[in-house]
Amino acid sequence: MADVLGSLFTQELPDDLSEQDDFQLLTNAVRNERNTQDILEFKTDLVERVQQRLDDQVQESQLTDTRDMIPAPRLDRCVLVKLLKDAGHVAVDTEGVQMVDMKAGDIYIIQYKLVQRLVQQDMAVLI
Repeated sequence: MADVLGSLFTQELPDDLSEQDDFQLLTNAVRNERNTQDILEFKTDLVERVQQRLDDQVQESQLTDTRDMIPAPRLDRCVLVKLLKDAGHVAVDTEGVQMVDMKAGDIYIIQYKLVQRLVQQDMAVLI
């Protein structure tokens, strides 16, 4: 009897299903399963196909060179920075001639390359 009923619900699916088709089939299966958990057959093929597509996407994203997705910082651009700790005398020009005694709580507009080290050392924060 189970074989007869099972054959009524068995659906032959083409090999070239699109992701949209799988999404719709999965959506339908979830809706049907909510109300008839102990009657319907588990959609093993569908779940495995969707899982394979997800695994492929994860693998593909891991192979993507993330350096292409993250732009390089423009070190010569001015930033607004707040000192979290006293930093002592810091050069505020590219030649390193002009020095400023930077103290906790001070706020500056300055080229990022001049305070990059302070930000990386958690002595300053960009605001």
